[in-house]
Amino acid sequence: MSIEKHFSKEYISFLEKNRLLPLKETAKILNMHPATLRSLAKSNHIKSVRIGKKYFFNIEDIKNEGYKGQELPTGFIINNGYIKVNIGTSYPSADSNGYIVLHRLIMEAHLKRPLKSNEIVKFKNGNTLDNKLTNLEIKKE
Repeated sequence: MSIEKHFSKEYISFLEKNRLLPLKETAKILNMHPATLRSLAKSNHIKSVRIGKKYFFNIEDIKNEGYKGQELPTGFIINNGYIKVNIGTSYPSADSNGYIVLHRLIMEAHLKRPLKSNEIVKFKNGNTLDNKLTNLEIKKE
């Protein structure tokens, strides 16, 4: 897919001048799925520029920060900025594909009981990839 087919010459010139790469090209460089990269950009874990609905990444930031593909164990994914783990569909809190967000699983293990539907696990520091128990707290809805 050629970028020239989708953008004007002026727009491409702007991107080149600012050394910005579109999401799909950046995802290829970082060896990660575009949805994972978008999720990390939305949650401000990777520097990005948003123009309209599209995300762009400065090539120098990518090189200097040394971003790599998420090295998660098998059965783990990043979805909408949250780490999810596949524990099977028989687990009460799992979704229909057998996944549960890691922060809820950690809190359930800590409490030694399933979370109630009105209990929400919040991140104290706002970082949705920081799933340490010390960073998690329960709020009632």
